[in-house]
Amino acid sequence: MKCLKDGVSRKYIWMLYSILSVSLHVDPKNASGLFLATGREYVKNDFNFSNYLTTIIARGARYLSSEKRESLIQQIEKYITSFKIDIKNISSFYYCYGVLLKGVDSEDETGKALFAQKNKKIFSKALESMKLLMFEENDENIVNLDSSIFEDPSNTTQKDGDDVKLARILGTIGEIIDYDNSFIHKDLFENLQLIMSSKLCKKALRVHQEQTLNSTILSSNNFQNSQLSSSRKSVPLSIMKNFMSHHIIYTNITSIVQAQCVLVMGKICLVNEMFARDVIPVFMKELVTSRNHIIKNNIIVVTHDLCKRYTSLIGSYLDIFGACLNDDSVAVRIATLHCLTKLLKEGYLIWQGDIMFRFVSTLLDQVSRVREYAEFCLVETLLPVSLDMFYVNFVDCLFYFNGVEHPSWIYYNQAKGNNNLGKFNKHKSLQGINNEKDRHKLYRFMLKNMTNTQKVAVTQKICIEIFENIYKESLDFCDINVQNMLVDSFKLLCSEDGKVRFNMEKSGDEEDDVYEESEVRREVIAITAGEASKAALKELYVKEVMKYLLKLRHFLYTLKNSRCAFEFLKYLLFLSNEHNHEFYKIINENKQLSTSVSNDIIQLKNKLSQNNIV
Repeated sequence: MKCLKDGVSRKYIWMLYSILSVSLHVDPKNASGLFLATGREYVKNDFNFSNYLTTIIARGARYLSSEKRESLIQQIEKYITSFKIDIKNISSFYYCYGVLLKGVDSEDETGKALFAQKNKKIFSKALESMKLLMFEENDENIVNLDSSIFEDPSNTTQKDGDDVKLARILGTIGEIIDYDNSFIHKDLFENLQLIMSSKLCKKALRVHQEQTLNSTILSSNNFQNSQLSSSRKSVPLSIMKNFMSHHIIYTNITSIVQAQCVLVMGKICLVNEMFARDVIPVFMKELVTSRNHIIKNNIIVVTHDLCKRYTSLIGSYLDIFGACLNDDSVAVRIATLHCLTKLLKEGYLIWQGDIMFRFVSTLLDQVSRVREYAEFCLVETLLPVSLDMFYVNFVDCLFYFNGVEHPSWIYYNQAKGNNNLGKFNKHKSLQGINNEKDRHKLYRFMLKNMTNTQKVAVTQKICIEIFENIYKESLDFCDINVQNMLVDSFKLLCSEDGKVRFNMEKSGDEEDDVYEESEVRREVIAITAGEASKAALKELYVKEVMKYLLKLRHFLYTLKNSRCAFEFLKYLLFLSNEHNHEFYKIINENKQLSTSVSNDIIQLKNKLSQNNIV
């Protein structure tokens, strides 16, 4: 490796060593020597390389001499307490530090006690450093309202990257809490909450300072008026009383700091339910109001972990969580897809309602990377776990994306005491003729991933929940969205993806049959039985569908809706072509009906042929 002049190649080799150290013995001597030789700036800026070295050292620490181990402990402790380690590298450094002290992955009680002592020392220094970067002592009794402490951090350059240092301090505190949650206390709570609510506190402090200034001016003119005005003032927030001698340095509390604060608060929530009850609503509000994709991305990751720990607490905010699938940031959308997929796969969330509709609609995302990842999550991850996920919810999607309220949703709203019938949560309207292509993309994707048995069941559900509800007038057919839904149903049932195929294939077990029949005889029996079963199934299928179609035909002809009637006839033509024998066998039972339907089909064929000629 010393002969390699290319630094990139050396990094790749160290990366390979770090991966191999998981299952194989990799001598840590070279890695430890190189680590001790690297400067602070190298550790600070080169995340990957430092991570490879600390990983190898941690996994082979028991092979190091006591002198080398002590040197590494001192060096890493120096890096940690100076808060110069890159945020992404803090976890790897701290784990290596704990292993070297024999306080992690060890049964050594002395090492554990020493590690706990070091944690206490580092935590105290981190908390003190955090306060120094967050607060500054007032020089005057009245703070100038135009002072930089009230300026937007985005418009002010931080002194020597104080915001980055503050974020690293928070990362260090988070690591310590991971190893020992006894360091969680009220003082830490208040500082973290202050960071997350810095904008709100900033406004409150401005109002408080304005009131103080006005009070001082009035007192110089009229003492009595000053007393009267002060008695009518609103009482400042209780937390502000602690800052009478100090002000908050808002230029240091940037989005980088808040994003790191989210992770620390999430770790505390996992071990403190009372804190979680207060913090989760704040996180959800931040998902709605924040425009910073880093903060939102971290909240999504934290919410994923909290959902496993406090499923009932997160449940009432699923609409907000799911809305991140339509966020402006591609990173946020992909992170949401990833976290929702894991929660759905592991059973913490149920594939239904708003989450389902939003998840499916990501297949229409403008960014191909998001579309492809959404399809991968649906087909490769979720479908094998729940084979009926598309079949069960297909009709609900027909209603939802057409903007039609399903009758069962109305009953559900009534049971909850919600009388706003006809209104339901539509995050992204796909209703109307202009969105027909987009709707069909979603429907055909779902149909493509169904078995023939599921397609038969979906056809029956469409007949019952759409066709029957229309001719029984449970749905308002005057609503153009209901008409569009009916047209969608006909087109999908005629489509290649929605077509039901009655192919009776031999099962794999049949090849292992031990009966002493000849191969030819068994094949003849299988073909004969298959054809008989196929014919019987087709007849049952067509008979069941025609039962609803004939009633719907009368309803459509009575209303003289030409558009829906035309698509209806096209579906009849499709059935007559696909299942010719069964179709005419059923309608021939009524001669008058047979003549009427046959004439309709002939007229449709003539019209379609004329259109093709034109």
